[in-house]
Amino acid sequence: MNLLISVDQLGNTISGGNPDSTISARVGYFTQNRDETNMFYYWKGLEKLINFSFYPLDGQDHCHQAYNKEGGKAYVKTGKDWMRFALSFIIITSCIGIIIPLVYPITFIFRIKPNPDKPNEILIQRLQSTNRELENITHLLVEKQDENENIRHAIITNQAIKIAEEVKTKLETLVALN
Repeated sequence: MNLLISVDQLGNTISGGNPDSTISARVGYFTQNRDETNMFYYWKGLEKLINFSFYPLDGQDHCHQAYNKEGGKAYVKTGKDWMRFALSFIIITSCIGIIIPLVYPITFIFRIKPNPDKPNEILIQRLQSTNRELENITHLLVEKQDENENIRHAIITNQAIKIAEEVKTKLETLVALN
């Protein structure tokens, strides 16, 4: 499954999208956020084809589910025409040429039912993922603070040594004068 997601992310990257995001999530984002683009009907057409292709596995709204699973990622708001052409080409050839001919017969033969959309589970997964990211950031900040403390301590120690050397020199000068 990870290999398929990687190929999906590669296709999204080639067509100008976020390398950490899937094509389905990108399409889901742009169909849900009309204000972001004037290409709503372009994205809606791609969404219909992708949703139809993955219907036997994910039910009616594959792109929406993918976007919710990847929530919080940055999406490219605009793109060049050739990037949209590349995206369309990737989606159309993979959906019509690969996914539909494989998914529909396999789900029919093995009587696989679509996964229901489980927004609470998706939300819990996103919160857990965000919590892990925050813990990592907190850990890095603590390490940086410790590093800064060590640097500050070294600077203070160095300054103290210089002051001590100056005092020693002055004392030696006073002793020599007496």
